[in-house]
Amino acid sequence: TTVAKFVDDASQHPPTSQQLETATNDYQQQLLLECFNFNQLRTSLNKLLGILQSNQKAVQISDRENLAEFRKQTTDELFVVSDKFQRQLLSLLAKETMPQDSEIIQERARKASVYFTQKLQQGLLQWLNNFHFDTNNQQLKKSLQQLIHGLQHILAIKLAGIKSCQQQFSSSVYLQAIAKAEIESDSHTSSRKKPQKKKSDQNSDTKAASYRLYKEGKSIEQIAKKRMLKANTIETHLAYYIGLGKLDVAGLVSSEKIQAIEKAFAASGTESLSLIKEQLGEGYTYGELVMVRASFQITGSTE
Repeated sequence: TTVAKFVDDASQHPPTSQQLETATNDYQQQLLLECFNFNQLRTSLNKLLGILQSNQKAVQISDRENLAEFRKQTTDELFVVSDKFQRQLLSLLAKETMPQDSEIIQERARKASVYFTQKLQQGLLQWLNNFHFDTNNQQLKKSLQQLIHGLQHILAIKLAGIKSCQQQFSSSVYLQAIAKAEIESDSHTSSRKKPQKKKSDQNSDTKAASYRLYKEGKSIEQIAKKRMLKANTIETHLAYYIGLGKLDVAGLVSSEKIQAIEKAFAASGTESLSLIKEQLGEGYTYGELVMVRASFQITGSTE
C-alpha cells in the first residue's frame, strides 16, 4: 500500500541531521511569524465594524460617536505596526540562526510582546468588554453575537500566544499557551450556551450593582469609573429601573432634554435610537435616550 511504501522509504532513507535542523528552524520561524500575525483578528474586527456601520438605523450601540476613532487607533497602533514587525522578522529570519537561539530575535520578540499585549488589553479587549448593542432584528442580533464571540475567541488565543513571549520565544511554551487559551475560550463559549436564565441573572446582577451605587449617592460618572464601564452602559442599567418605576427619569435627565427627546420620539417613533440621536445632535447621549424611552413604560406617553 501507499502507507507501507512511505514507511519503508522513510526507514531506508532517514532524514539527515541537516534536514532535521532545517525542518526545526522552518517550524520555529512559522510559529514566531504566526504569533505576531494579526490578519485573522483584523478580518474578524473589520467584519463586525462593517455590519455595525451598514446597519446604523437597525442597531443601537454604545459609544457610537467614538467608533471611527477606535477603528483608526486600532488600525494605526495594532495592525499597521504588526505588519511592519512582520517584515522586520522576515528580514532577521533570513540572516539569523534558529529563532530560539538568536538573541537579536529574542530581544525583538520580548519587546513586541510587551507592546502588543498593552495595546490589545487597553484597546480592543477594553472596547469589547464595554461594548453593548440593542436591536429588534433577531437575525441581525444573532449574527452580531456570533461575530462578537468569535472575535473574543480569536483575541483570547492571540493574547495568550503573545504573552508567552514576554520572557523569551519558545515553540513549546507558545504552543502550550495557545492550547490552554483555546480550551478556556471553548469552556466560556459552552457556559454561554447554558439556559438563558443564567445570562439573565448575570445581566440583572450588573444592573443591580449600578442601581445600588446610584442609590448610595454616586453620580453616573463616578459609578462608571468605579465599575470600569462606559457612562452610557451605566445609563442603560439605570434605565431598566426607570422602566420598573424605581427611579425617576427627571433625576437623571434635565427637563429640557426630556422635552426635546419626547418630542423627537413622538415625531419619529422609538424604534431607531440612532435616528433620534442624529436628529438631536451630539449634546444627547445614547443612554439619555434609553432612559427617557424607559420612562414611557410608566407614563405611557408615547407609543
